[in-house]
Amino acid sequence: MDYGQILKRSWEITKKYRYLWLLGILAAWAEQGSSFSSYFPSSSSTTPSTPSTDTSTVSEITSHLPKVLGTSTSDNGMAAFNSFSNWVSSHAGLFAILILLGIGLYILIMWVANSAKAGIVLSVRDIEVSKKSSTFGQSFKAGRKFAWRLFGQAWLVALIMIAVLIGLAILVILPIALTSSSAGGIVIAVILGLFALLIFVACAFTIYLILRLASRALIIKDLGITASLAEGWKILRHHLGNSLILWVIEIGVSMGITLAMLFGMVGLFIILGGIGFGLYFISKLLLGFYVVIVLFALVCCLLVLSGALTAYFSTYWTIAYRALDHMIENKKK
Repeated sequence: MDYGQILKRSWEITKKYRYLWLLGILAAWAEQGSSFSSYFPSSSSTTPSTPSTDTSTVSEITSHLPKVLGTSTSDNGMAAFNSFSNWVSSHAGLFAILILLGIGLYILIMWVANSAKAGIVLSVRDIEVSKKSSTFGQSFKAGRKFAWRLFGQAWLVALIMIAVLIGLAILVILPIALTSSSAGGIVIAVILGLFALLIFVACAFTIYLILRLASRALIIKDLGITASLAEGWKILRHHLGNSLILWVIEIGVSMGITLAMLFGMVGLFIILGGIGFGLYFISKLLLGFYVVIVLFALVCCLLVLSGALTAYFSTYWTIAYRALDHMIENKKK
């Protein structure tokens, strides 16, 4: 498998067919939903380990919290909860409408994102097979056929991951419950917790690779949800080594792009900050206009860059999927 050619061809297609960038902007939501990191909490949600503290010290500290904060933290929490509950009970109809609007907006966004995602895959396939390109409108229209199936596929995978997580959580909690929270039960639970974490990471990683391949099987071969997942699993099983190398390359390219963007942003902020510093002494009004224009330009640039990167990696995995699928077909012959 020529990995260099896959990278080169992905770059050529993404650079030449700019309408894929616009599809990439819309498809970013769907592509993020199938990324490996989406199965894990962000670093901000993790709690660092703290050294063990004597109970009397904890009690002494918590006893001073009301004096420091002016009131009890639990009272504040209960007051906020009661206030929210009262508002919901007195505006039940409005609350229900807001919930329905939120669900409707989410479904609409995912429909658009999945249509665009399928449009990129179909466009890349057509470019590779028949050497003909489409337009943004044609690609998006063709992708609409697969939007609901991609939506169902993502949710089925999410439910599988939730089931795995619940099963592993029960496995960890069970020893504590059966041993009445004894020291032995806690030690067993900690050991099982480490194994459970490894199992969950392995499952999430496997699902990530399957979903990358299965979503393209669903679109290119026009398969159903379960059939596409089975196809993704078949390709991964037959070409695990190739799939791992493809993932490592993707991570490496992503890290390289991220570092380049960070250095570029630092340099850009230094230049733009210097201009802003100069405008500060000339005119506050000019500085205000400058800040608005710069922020707008940065948002537009980041949006275009996001679309281009989404299009590139979607093209990368589409070409890789076709190569892996051809390898399996050639083996059969």
